[in-house]
Amino acid sequence: MKRNTPLENLLANCPLEMMAFAEHVSCLNYYIRPDYSFLYYLLEQVMTNGSIRFNDPYDWEVGWKSKEFLSNG
Repeated sequence: MKRNTPLENLLANCPLEMMAFAEHVSCLNYYIRPDYSFLYYLLEQVMTNGSIRFNDPYDWEVGWKSKEFLSNG
């Protein structure tokens, strides 16, 4: 089902950077190396836009508070 669902639908409530991430990795095959710098940059942008820091707790850790940053505009 996921393979038949357009990325736009799967990522409708995600930051726009996640669409670029998904498009990049969906074009890869076993022999093509991902552009890790680009992917890292996209994830950094999501974190910056969502006011998330690398040392923030994960959602399954004690003390985590929900951040409503998952919107595409």
